[in-house]
Amino acid sequence: MHFLITIAFRSLLSKRPFISRVLQLETIKHMSSSGKVNLCITPNLRLRSDFECGSILFEGLHQPTDTALSPSSVVPSLRLCLASDVPSRDRTPSDSEEGESAEDIASRMWFYFRIEWVHGPEESSSVCPPDIDITLRCISAKSKLYPQGYRPFFRRSTHPGHWDPIPDDVTFEPGPGGSGPFTATASFRVPYSAEWMECAFCVPYTLSDVSHALDTWATQSAAAGLMFTRKTLAYSLLGLPMEVATIWDPSATPTAGALLFSARVHPAEVPSSWMMHGLVDSLLSGPNRAILQDFVIHVVPVLNPDGVHNGYTRGDTEGRNLNRYYDTATKQEHPTIYALRELFVKLHRETPGGLYMYVDLHAHATRRGAFLYGNKLGRPEDIAHTLTFVDQMAVRCPQFDRSGCNFTEKNMQSKGRNDSRTKQGCSRVALYALTGHTRTFTFEVNYAGSRAGKENNRKPPEKYSVSTFQSIGRCIVESCHGTWLVMMIQSSSASSSQTANATVPPTAMMMPKRNVRRTSVNKAFFESDTTNNATKKELERVIVI
Repeated sequence: MHFLITIAFRSLLSKRPFISRVLQLETIKHMSSSGKVNLCITPNLRLRSDFECGSILFEGLHQPTDTALSPSSVVPSLRLCLASDVPSRDRTPSDSEEGESAEDIASRMWFYFRIEWVHGPEESSSVCPPDIDITLRCISAKSKLYPQGYRPFFRRSTHPGHWDPIPDDVTFEPGPGGSGPFTATASFRVPYSAEWMECAFCVPYTLSDVSHALDTWATQSAAAGLMFTRKTLAYSLLGLPMEVATIWDPSATPTAGALLFSARVHPAEVPSSWMMHGLVDSLLSGPNRAILQDFVIHVVPVLNPDGVHNGYTRGDTEGRNLNRYYDTATKQEHPTIYALRELFVKLHRETPGGLYMYVDLHAHATRRGAFLYGNKLGRPEDIAHTLTFVDQMAVRCPQFDRSGCNFTEKNMQSKGRNDSRTKQGCSRVALYALTGHTRTFTFEVNYAGSRAGKENNRKPPEKYSVSTFQSIGRCIVESCHGTWLVMMIQSSSASSSQTANATVPPTAMMMPKRNVRRTSVNKAFFESDTTNNATKKELERVIVI
């Protein structure tokens, strides 16, 4: 499905009149398909995306020629286009786009660009220059965010560390044919004192941000008496490092094993990085530090460094969705995925206590709220752990939507509308098939916010921010720990010494007061004719407090 998005930005430019002409490219394919541009499109205006995570394509600039207008009232129109990821050799070209598959088309969601104002020596900052309208054309199936009120983010040179959503809603008009392209408009004004303005699909989290965060966490860990190590697991196809950070308390003897978290296999899913940031921050300060008494934590901040660096949406430099290659990954073609798989197996087999849980962090453009995808629930023990994790998330995280979780076999084998490979190659399914480790999850959170309804206590939908994502990350690691504590204490096989030695934070045992039979994610399990009564009773014994 094709879409046309028009985002009209009101910014203040130089007083010098623009050249009265249209700068129009003959075709978008004459520009770099990578989305990296650095163009002086007028004597006063420069468009750039040739930086880390940057991505945009320039189509044209129209300058009104009405001589009756004063320079301060002339509003030029700048037309831009979202760039797709590099087309993959694994895909079949569609008939709707020249040489592009449906997955290529669907990958056009991420954008990040800068507009710079170049001042001449005779110009004065006291003069109020005109506004500018920006038309941003996007061919993508990721359409539900904008109709639901999602807004892109911007920052300016006067406050370079502060990103804000654009002030006005994005509005839409159907494109030609009414079945694909649509247009959306929004506007805002940037003060003249700003030398530049940047706009992005969501608040960026670049590889430089990752490196800075790792440095900061190392310093904080040392000050807190914790151990923090960094190791390069692999180098990407472009030679960028994929690191794993390990955190533990040297004064403790963890008995619960290891927790493994990863993020950014899909480059545009930036909320996963903010969740990871909040998760690690919470371990280094506050009550969550107690979790390190029981667990060793391993985090892989970026699984697809090439895609993040180049500003792709879902793919790597070959245009491949790496979250479909865990079952067939090779060291030569998919080095980062191969390395994560090797790390998973090592932790599962060699870590004292084993690998307790693996959570791969993602962001979702259609389904609202936060939710889990897991593997098919079979043994009562696996069901109990999984549903306890769901309950822990539900009671701790206001954004968590239990009804959005899916632990069915169908979801392990399905293929997305625009995917060329099934989910059998995704991390949670492939790693489960390889090791039999059931507690491998995909955690999803919507870019925009929650949904209204019974699951949200009938409140209006919440709009998410960076702090929201960080809070969700904190809840994830708390819920992993809480799940282990609940299962250890309630399991008849748990020894009394393990129970006595467990470190139990004040909120670790929080559980919702509910009847387990009414939980949406296990409703099908309890109502299934193939589930025997003995198994059902065992689940009730383990789960219900």
